[in-house]
Amino acid sequence: MQDSTRKDILFRRLGIVKALVLFIEHKEEIIKIVFESENTESSKKQLISKYNLTDEQAQAIVDCLVKRLSQLLREDLLKELDEAEREFNKI
Repeated sequence: MQDSTRKDILFRRLGIVKALVLFIEHKEEIIKIVFESENTESSKKQLISKYNLTDEQAQAIVDCLVKRLSQLLREDLLKELDEAEREFNKI
């Protein structure tokens, strides 16, 4: 891999990691922005404007939040399924 290509890849990755660190440092405010937005594009535009992010950085934050919420929802649903099956089997 050429040094310039590797440098470009590392530059992009650094930008994403910086955005995720920003998310951790300002999670309450960022979560509020995302939840109160009409859609993903609106969320991204607000994040870009407020935190001077690139589109790629804003997308990384939104993706991270969605992934985490999906994991939590999955855990909750699996727990509920297990409880419902146990109760059903008792009847």
